Amino acid sequence: MAEFVLKQPGGQSRDSIKALRAIAINVLGQVAYGLSNRKPFIPMELPQDPESNFSYVDAISLCTELLIFAALVPNWFLSLSFMPKVARTLGAALRNLPSLTRDMLNQERVRAASGLDPRDNLVSMLVRLSDQEKSQAQGKVKPNVTVLPSHDRTQFLTEDEIAGNMFVFTAAGFDTTANTLAYAVTLLAAYPQWQVWVHEEVDHVLGVLSESKVPGYNIIYPKLGRCLALMVSSFVVPPTTTRTGLKL
Repeated sequence: MAEFVLKQPGGQSRDSIKALRAIAINVLGQVAYGLSNRKPFIPMELPQDPESNFSYVDAISLCTELLIFAALVPNWFLSLSFMPKVARTLGAALRNLPSLTRDMLNQERVRAASGLDPRDNLVSMLVRLSDQEKSQAQGKVKPNVTVLPSHDRTQFLTEDEIAGNMFVFTAAGFDTTANTLAYAVTLLAAYPQWQVWVHEEVDHVLGVLSESKVPGYNIIYPKLGRCLALMVSSFVVPPTTTRTGLKL
């Protein structure tokens, strides 16, 4: 990720906001939808034509980028021939999104039925838990299958609810993550003493670990208090020029 931001053809660094948005959408695609981990990270290129061959991420990214229009303007109006191409492309994305969602969920179910290990991403988890609850409701749960505890085990996520969770995860997670990163990088450039402060913590928590022994996120994250303080300051108030403002 650092190389992607700092190096591009011509030897210059990339525009920080565009580069961090690219990182956010690539990481989000891996975590949420299990997309292959592409190296190097590639900038997000939204579809530009209503006849484009949309993927789920293409469609959801375009809807997120133009969220106000997607939410308030009827799809039939966006698709009218006299509308600008960007509007007609958004209309095409909205039309394709339901079928793209179904295809992705079906792929996860086919993978599960084939006996392959479940993938570690949001879509796989939602489908797996929903199907387990359906089986529980029908009395067909296999032995040793772990089902989340609940007061009413006959409740499960419908296809629309899974699709809604995926959309909210993307819409709420993409811009907020990218913008917070952009402010954090700007503040670190403006106040270089905080770079040293954060670097000390990262070295302390991760410096003694080899790549093969790095513990999980849930173990590392609570130990990165300085990093968390920096990210909180990025959308609250700028850090002061003394350490007392962010000292834990």
